[in-house]
Amino acid sequence: MRKVCIFIGSRANYSSIKSVMRAVREHPDLTLQLIVGASALLDRFGSVVDVIEADGFKPDARVTMIVEGSGRLRATHVEADNLQIGLAGSGQIELSGTAEAVIADIQGTGDVDASQLRVENATITTGTTGEVAFHVVRAATVNAFGLGNVTVAGAADCTVRGLSADLVRCAENPLNQR
Repeated sequence: MRKVCIFIGSRANYSSIKSVMRAVREHPDLTLQLIVGASALLDRFGSVVDVIEADGFKPDARVTMIVEGSGRLRATHVEADNLQIGLAGSGQIELSGTAEAVIADIQGTGDVDASQLRVENATITTGTTGEVAFHVVRAATVNAFGLGNVTVAGAADCTVRGLSADLVRCAENPLNQR
């Protein structure tokens, strides 16, 4: 029996994948694993999880991943093909694990410590006064527009663009200051 895991993060996610969820549930050789998170759990966005349950689907897990204003998000043992990271405000994000590709948009005064997240390829856009650190194995593109320092360790190919390019440090060796 093969397991198919589906993550629902919003009403739009659910409406576009609902027919696939039904097909997986009805297939004799497949098991549906359903994870609901982000705005799909919030009342102010219509509590999509209630609609999902009313349609006969039972979430196997609920994951809250929202940092608004100032707050802290720490995720360990991350395993992702594609990971999108967003920070606006004065929050702090700490990540460890592995990811094939990362797209990060960091704005405000927050910090992102992804030095323990092994990333194959990353696109990092910063407009922050905070500290940003990533460990990228293959290629990194950094678009730097803020006053914060950006450190990319391990990147064989590191391209830096933007008004704050002089605040970006690309190094082949791991982040040795941590």
